[in-house]
Amino acid sequence: MIIGHKKLMCEGIIENVQVQMGKYICNDSFFVAPIGGVDAILGIQCLKTLGTYATNHAEEFMEFK
Repeated sequence: MIIGHKKLMCEGIIENVQVQMGKYICNDSFFVAPIGGVDAILGIQCLKTLGTYATNHAEEFMEFK
């Protein structure tokens, strides 16, 4: 897995994980990696299913229809 310009060792993959955000449910696969302070990073496969969305990282929220 590459984050930015750095390589990160992937310790495995967990397939077909169900993620629920409010009423929305997405099934995706997740790589297992030692990233401190992060529970999950949504992959582009999951984000593409949202259509148009807005994210505010400073206030830590995401909006989508």
